[in-house]
Amino acid sequence: MNKSDKSFKYVFSETSIESFKKKPEDNLTFSALVNLVQTVNYQIKYLNNESVVISKYTKDGKLIHTEKIELPVSEHTDFEALLVKFEQTKPPKPT
Repeated sequence: MNKSDKSFKYVFSETSIESFKKKPEDNLTFSALVNLVQTVNYQIKYLNNESVVISKYTKDGKLIHTEKIELPVSEHTDFEALLVKFEQTKPPKPT
């Protein structure tokens, strides 16, 4: 199994984007996350700027990565590059 094919818990917060408010948590693969953000971006491209904070967790609740994403972005955006940090599969090591 490719690491991108493994599902992780994602939490969507600090947003007024309706689709993220309706389902603030979801178990997704990285590819599904990219597709979701692309779809939401397309749906809101004619609205004012919006944002969402996306947080990725391990199955035992450890935070792997969190980031605020401003939407909409250009339809030509490389969404995989925009969301690449969410491909991490382990929490950062303490410094």
